[in-house]
Amino acid sequence: IYSLLTDALASSHNPVIMETFMTFSILPNIALGMGVILVIQQQDQTVRIPCHNRATAEDLKRRALRGDWNAVRVALSWAS
Repeated sequence: IYSLLTDALASSHNPVIMETFMTFSILPNIALGMGVILVIQQQDQTVRIPCHNRATAEDLKRRALRGDWNAVRVALSWAS
């Protein structure tokens, strides 16, 4: 039990381990009348990604949760 406690305390002071909270919303894209918009909110940052369908939005959500931000950056390039 002692080693579990010390490991937990050590990890709580490790600067590499960070907790970030993200919220996700998938909204209909009313402007186009088709598709959805994935909204990712993280601390003071909000990102809106237009997607062709809900499955694409769910996939991008899973990738963001895994930390695959490269896929999210590529998806953001679709919007521009």
